[in-house]
Amino acid sequence: MVYHTDTGTATDTSRVFPLTASLAHSTTLTKMPSSMSPAAEPTTVVAELSPADARLAMMELANMISVPMALTAVIRLGVPAAIWANGANAPLPATALLPAGHPDTSVLERLLRLLTSHGVFSEHVGADDGTRRYALTSVGRTLVPNDPSGASYADYVLQHHQDELVHAWPRLHDAVLDPAGPESFARVHNGISAYAYYGQ
Repeated sequence: MVYHTDTGTATDTSRVFPLTASLAHSTTLTKMPSSMSPAAEPTTVVAELSPADARLAMMELANMISVPMALTAVIRLGVPAAIWANGANAPLPATALLPAGHPDTSVLERLLRLLTSHGVFSEHVGADDGTRRYALTSVGRTLVPNDPSGASYADYVLQHHQDELVHAWPRLHDAVLDPAGPESFARVHNGISAYAYYGQ
């Protein structure tokens, strides 16, 4: 939870940072005293964590790229469409989402569990055999054409995480150091801007 002292409102960050939220859930955040001068008053007040918990939270932030990359992977593998199956949305195990005879389904299962923690899938564990099965949540259903328009956000996700765009992110610091220079995308594409590149 982040408290915004300028508006007096609070934002629940637990869905975005589940580990950080779980570590700080018992901390009460209060508005800064009104006697504090505006210049010294911070815009937000965030819960203090122990050094060990802070390191764990930073590890989570450093690995957040794994979420969109996992999302891109399951879309490319056709997982949302396979689960949705024209509206069935029946929970399926990883073995049913890969070609028959696939030697190791554990990698896909780890991706599914990661995205389950971010609300894309729901996990159903069999009482008899302990098999983990996955269905789409309301968030996950945005990845399949489940309305009359026939549109989904799957293409949107793929567009934003295609190699040409992803390669530009490591040059973001250059755009800060040289704001008058080329955009990050152009720095890794021979000076060609994103609009020009995709307009070719």
